[in-house]
Amino acid sequence: MLLKTHLLTTVAIALLCTATARGQQSMPPDAKPGFEVVTVKPAPPDESRQGFDLQGRHIKLMRESVLNIILMAYSVHPKQVVDAPEWVSTEFFDIDGVPDVEGEPNLVQYQYLLQRLLTDRFGLHIHNAKRDLPDYALRTMPGGIKFAKTTWTKDNLPHQGGHNGPDGQTMTFTNSTMADFLLLGIQHVVDRPVVDDTGLTGRYDFALHWLPDQIKAPEGDVAPGLFTAMREQLGLELKATKGPVDVLVVDAVQKPGAD
Repeated sequence: MLLKTHLLTTVAIALLCTATARGQQSMPPDAKPGFEVVTVKPAPPDESRQGFDLQGRHIKLMRESVLNIILMAYSVHPKQVVDAPEWVSTEFFDIDGVPDVEGEPNLVQYQYLLQRLLTDRFGLHIHNAKRDLPDYALRTMPGGIKFAKTTWTKDNLPHQGGHNGPDGQTMTFTNSTMADFLLLGIQHVVDRPVVDDTGLTGRYDFALHWLPDQIKAPEGDVAPGLFTAMREQLGLELKATKGPVDVLVVDAVQKPGAD
């Protein structure tokens, strides 16, 4: 069973197109940025735009819930966030921040900024635990994977891209790990957390073309569903299992005061 294509999948793919491709300088890879300044305001009820964005030095979140920020900041599935109050998924905020380090952040730095935001402005305190939950194990097929190790050098940043079309959704991954694939490709479009059981530790180049369940298939050639596409195109499969899964237990979180 698939969830509706999650906002975070599209957002993360857009974020992680390399700064070089956009003509912008990257942050130093060892930088751990904070915010030079950040504003947090309740989103207007009639606001139509939603999502995460990079605009020059500004990191903007439009009509985002605290739950979505947690999912992006910690690379988790919604079911891996437990004991959170209801308002974290039903109230929405507009956020505009400028990092205290020049350049565009990579994924890890972007997530670090979001974690700082959650701690400093929402008073989020969490701890890690294990819970027995239904999950999917990402495994290699008996015939092995159908993609190769990256041709990029170790100095190149990972690159992910994607687009939607009438015949399905396409995602491309270059110099990417299985962790990148889980966060940006499948973690937020399936109905349960995904655990990497492939044993693949390298960086790879591959593409995946699939038709989300909620898109009405047009006549003619269309992409297969996600599970079939992964088997046929990548030599990977998702096996439904149940077992100990890492979760984030919310100990405290609060609505921010007015800026």
